[in-house]
Amino acid sequence: MLHIEGLGITRETVLNIVTSDIHSRRLALCFKKAGFKNFRVVTSYVARKAGPYLARELRVSRFVAHRPSGKRYDDVFNRLRWRSSYFFEALREVAAISVYKLKGAI
Repeated sequence: MLHIEGLGITRETVLNIVTSDIHSRRLALCFKKAGFKNFRVVTSYVARKAGPYLARELRVSRFVAHRPSGKRYDDVFNRLRWRSSYFFEALREVAAISVYKLKGAI
């Protein structure tokens, strides 16, 4: 029986594991290999109701002289940069899963 010192976690403990969506498959495979049965992988969430203090257009600066620049970050270059970043993260995860399988970790 696995027992983590001071936490009382066993293989039967119900776990909620929070991680990125791209890393979730490797994480789930590792936990299954370790014998955990009652775990849920959480990769995203949706707030039920966001208060007005979270709305970007309603936020104000503590600095009186601050004026927002109005710059937008949804141009083609930023989108391309973000998408290529996702591609390389996915490639890293595929390589990691392959190595884990070769080593017998999953």
